[in-house]
Amino acid sequence: RLDWVEPKSIDASSQGPLAVAQTAVGLTFGDGELRGRARVSWLLRRGQLDRVSIETAGLGRDLELAGPNIHAWSLNGDRIDIELKEPADGRIDIDLRWTQGLASGAEARLAAPFIKPQQAYRSETFLQIARDGELEIVPKLAGAAALASTELPEWAGGFIQGSPTASYRIDRDDPSSSFELLRF
Repeated sequence: RLDWVEPKSIDASSQGPLAVAQTAVGLTFGDGELRGRARVSWLLRRGQLDRVSIETAGLGRDLELAGPNIHAWSLNGDRIDIELKEPADGRIDIDLRWTQGLASGAEARLAAPFIKPQQAYRSETFLQIARDGELEIVPKLAGAAALASTELPEWAGGFIQGSPTASYRIDRDDPSSSFELLRF
């Protein structure tokens, strides 16, 4: 037996916020230090967010955050918690800057920075690398696909100093990714 049933109306506000995240990372390798810059953006498709967080690893101790709607932020272990001045319903942009000392010697290994935005159902990440010294960088990036710099989306460029030597689309976050640093 079949009966007609009226569908329940769904209230979009009861489903919670829906956001897509975009992360652009630029790493500039010098002879003695790595200079990192990144922008994490949440594009809200539904609802509002009054706080966001980012899972991180491998960022320097001098980490700085900036953004037009940041009220306060704190680093709790490997997570950055960010409180916004007012709830956002369109776009949230957070800029990160840090430096990290590089080991001296003929060969060294450096863990790749890990930046994963939370409160998003989907995210895309792009990485660009530059060098301004005699250091040779060999990326060991799991889940990354190499791209020509011209293939980067417009929002993902401009976070390095100098000319890019490599660009990547990160398809899955892998905290075991690293860079081998070689000096000849």
